[in-house]
Amino acid sequence: MKTHEHIDNQQAETAAGKSGVYFLLAGIFLMSLSVLMFEIALTRIFSVMFYYHYVFVVVSVALFGIGAGGIFIHICSSAFGKLFSSRKSFDAISLFVLAFSVAIPVSVILAVKISSESLFVYYPIVFVPFFFSGAAFALIFKRFPEHSSKLYSADLIGAGIACAAVFFALSAIGAVNTVLLLGAVAAISAAVLALRSEKKTTLAACCIVLVTLVLFFVSNVKSGYITDIPVRKVTDEVKIKELYAALSNPYLGAEIVETRWSPYGRTDLVNLKNDSSQKIIYVDGESPSPMYRFNGDLNSVSHLKNFAGYFPFYFPEKDKVLAIGAGAGRDVLIALLAGSKEITAVEINQDIVDMVRDNADYNGGVYTDYENVNVIVDEGRSFIRRSREEYDIILISLAITETSGSAGAYALVENYLYTVEAVDDYLKHLTENGRLVFVTHIDLQVLKLFGMGVKSLQNGGVNVTDAKNHIAVVGDGIHRAFILKKTAFTKPEVEMMRRKVREAGFIPIYMPFENVRGASSGLFSRLVGRLGSNGFDLASWTQNIQPHINLQQPTDNRPFFFKWQKGVPDSLASLLGYMLIPTVAVIIAPMLYKSNYLSRKRKRRNPQKDRGIKGTATTAKVKDIIPFVVYFSMLGVGFMLIEISLIQKIILFLGRPTLAITVLLFSLLLSGGIGSYTCNLLNKEKSLKFVARISLLICIIVLIYALTLTHIFVAFLGFSLVVRCIISAALLSPLGFLMGMPFPQGIKALKEKSKEDIPWMLGINGSASVIGSILAVVIAISAGFSWALLLGAFAYSIVCFVGFRYS
Repeated sequence: MKTHEHIDNQQAETAAGKSGVYFLLAGIFLMSLSVLMFEIALTRIFSVMFYYHYVFVVVSVALFGIGAGGIFIHICSSAFGKLFSSRKSFDAISLFVLAFSVAIPVSVILAVKISSESLFVYYPIVFVPFFFSGAAFALIFKRFPEHSSKLYSADLIGAGIACAAVFFALSAIGAVNTVLLLGAVAAISAAVLALRSEKKTTLAACCIVLVTLVLFFVSNVKSGYITDIPVRKVTDEVKIKELYAALSNPYLGAEIVETRWSPYGRTDLVNLKNDSSQKIIYVDGESPSPMYRFNGDLNSVSHLKNFAGYFPFYFPEKDKVLAIGAGAGRDVLIALLAGSKEITAVEINQDIVDMVRDNADYNGGVYTDYENVNVIVDEGRSFIRRSREEYDIILISLAITETSGSAGAYALVENYLYTVEAVDDYLKHLTENGRLVFVTHIDLQVLKLFGMGVKSLQNGGVNVTDAKNHIAVVGDGIHRAFILKKTAFTKPEVEMMRRKVREAGFIPIYMPFENVRGASSGLFSRLVGRLGSNGFDLASWTQNIQPHINLQQPTDNRPFFFKWQKGVPDSLASLLGYMLIPTVAVIIAPMLYKSNYLSRKRKRRNPQKDRGIKGTATTAKVKDIIPFVVYFSMLGVGFMLIEISLIQKIILFLGRPTLAITVLLFSLLLSGGIGSYTCNLLNKEKSLKFVARISLLICIIVLIYALTLTHIFVAFLGFSLVVRCIISAALLSPLGFLMGMPFPQGIKALKEKSKEDIPWMLGINGSASVIGSILAVVIAISAGFSWALLLGAFAYSIVCFVGFRYS
């Protein structure tokens, strides 16, 4: 006699068939592409609307929606058995994908049009689309687990293609239009799946929605109904966006006159009606960079001599200048005003450079009309590591990034311009009497730079007692210029600096050979007092000078220069706590439900027997599923720990954060898709021992990467960008190939134990991925990205143990 499960499996195979599998693969490919492109586009939209660290919260809520969709399918399968039956699988899947396609544009319209100062209003807006996509994924894997390798392969390949496609879509049509287009793409996915549906009305509904979304997209491109993304003021923010402050200030008369989109961010050119001397360029509503009105007469910008960043140009060594983070051209104007002969301006954002070039009539062609000015689009640290030149002055002026560059929060906000290793690189590219200049806003930033400078000089063999004689700090009332000289300042040079400070009206904050007695220099006097002949204990002076503020020197492994709170930031700790609660619920609630359900079912079948062996069968059933809970949890956590850690390492190699993320995700996901498809051919017996061996190999490769990847990247730094991208992909692809195998094999193994629990495991995996992404940042802040990478390997070692133990 055939069991219901056996009949159900037969119906699933019949429903799919050979041609049905192709429809499934096409549908899941398009859906996965839509999901990841939508997620990335959301980061760009919310980066403009909110302050950068809130973007991570919003994206975490969205990703949790995928897990919640899986749990929904798991819990409701029994209640909606007819809808979720194998015979009607394509109907149900198509409807969930169709709901996802409609929710994509609706969510963005609501987010843009709703004017609320509470961030909680936006959580359900982004949760709902991902919930429908998670439900569709869960139902597909639940009903067709025998094809899990092929399905997961299509899923990963679709996500990999999305990483490259979104790069071009954002630049070509902007974030809003990209989202509207994705709604149509998701509708195509629903229509493809509906072709195998029993109900023709499902296919008709998909076609109607598809046509509607295409027409809406085309009309928006032409009419611009939804183009403007407002910068919000959220009530629980400590700091509001600088663009919001400018637009809200009636005395400035600020208005956005041009907007450009790219994967790097939204770049706005702002005109000030009440100040015709300058325009301001913002990136994601932050990091303002002034573009000055300039007619070619350098006397018209002589007021820049009052800027703290000009002070080092008062002295002879200034012929060859490197400006890192040149922005809208102020640093170039300063160097031109000082008579520098060769100026190299490095700016990471192509849109800023293009805006300055396109406004040459306003800014005097500062980026176009001067033969001695060379403008390079690159990440400054990566550029300097590849350069063979030496400079008299390396100027890093207010190069502060407070936007969610790609994947959010502190992990991808901090850059590598402000680390001890960065200062090492800068000093190596200075002439004998060359100077490294940082322009900042506050004394705390200068204090941290002071410690970084001393540490770097120590690395170069300078006695710690003499290190303070390499440093000078001056201010203009608003800004601070931190000057680090490759060789020690001489007493005549210090006397010249003191004289120039008096003549130009600057504020002396710290000078070598003396302790300046001013309110703004008290911290430096206390610091210098600790630079004794017995050594310089960085941890000691940071603790004693400012016990409640983090003044620890950032490194490439922990590049958090702008993190001032000691320990894990409150916002990140709260987010981890908030996400742990529903994640634990995702694990525990279905387990309790299963235990209660099986207990009642057993009692109904044989109550007399049940009294004799109370709970035995129930306990065994729940016990059997616990290894899979651990298995899929560790896959989610481990993948995110490894992915985020590798992103940080590859940024320095490729130079452009968005490109680095694109190359890494494309390589990992595409090769993972190939690995998922291949593992079905290699593992005919579908044994978890095969997964255990693969997981062990992943651990070994990650450990090798942790030890060697930095050295490999340094060895190939001199090659062209194309070659470096190829090298990166070649290094990452073997790891991605292997990481694509454990998930589908786990699905197949689970099918033999309990097919009904597949959506539950998908929900656990999705929720664990959110925890893994937050945990990666927490570990990086606490111990460094190398430890996060190693803990990712540890997570896969647990997968390895489960594979060997329970195969």
